[in-house]
Amino acid sequence: MGVTTTLRPVEHRGKDKRVPEPCIFVVFGASGDLTKRKLLPALFHLRQAGLLSEEFAVVGVARRDLSETFVPDMKNGIFKGGGVAETDPRLDSFLDRVKYFQTNFDDDDGFERLKHYLAELDEELGTRGNRLFYLAVAPEYFADIIARRGAHGMAQSGEEADNWVRVVIEKPFGTDIASAKKLNDDVMPSFPRIRYFGSITISAKKRCRTFCSFVSAMESSSRFGIGTT
Repeated sequence: MGVTTTLRPVEHRGKDKRVPEPCIFVVFGASGDLTKRKLLPALFHLRQAGLLSEEFAVVGVARRDLSETFVPDMKNGIFKGGGVAETDPRLDSFLDRVKYFQTNFDDDDGFERLKHYLAELDEELGTRGNRLFYLAVAPEYFADIIARRGAHGMAQSGEEADNWVRVVIEKPFGTDIASAKKLNDDVMPSFPRIRYFGSITISAKKRCRTFCSFVSAMESSSRFGIGTT
């Protein structure tokens, strides 16, 4: 049963500090249920409330060929999971910025193509090179995805660069202390500076209210390890 959430539009007086900077939100494992039921409805609620940058895009990444069905499936998830009316005038422009990219998680050629695709979207949509990577995949894929992002120049911005790159790791971050330490060692080379946030569990309604501050915090942090359900 979907949760109907009504957010009041924001009255903008100058630059609203709650609105995150332009970025591309890249979801690995986007064919899973989390993206459809939770992430996309939450993002659209931010758009409804004026709390999402106009220069924003979502790129779902998964192994199956969903190029024809991904956006319609996400639209259906927004309706069912977000309590959104099909006549909402902001929906079509939001979905225009939802994209899909197919690659296997162990495919170096695919990661290189992804890098260039994101750069093309920067030029087209004005997202300024900012990246938020969300790993909604099984834990055994975390290290490989992060390593390949680093190997293909997508792990972090330069020290003097104006853009930022962040990663969110869906829980569990390891199954015990030993596996958590190993995963930490695996991801550290790609993220030499680290800021950890504890695992959180929030409802669908609260998710859309906390997502904006969550992204804003990542703009000023170096790396995120966080779990959501």
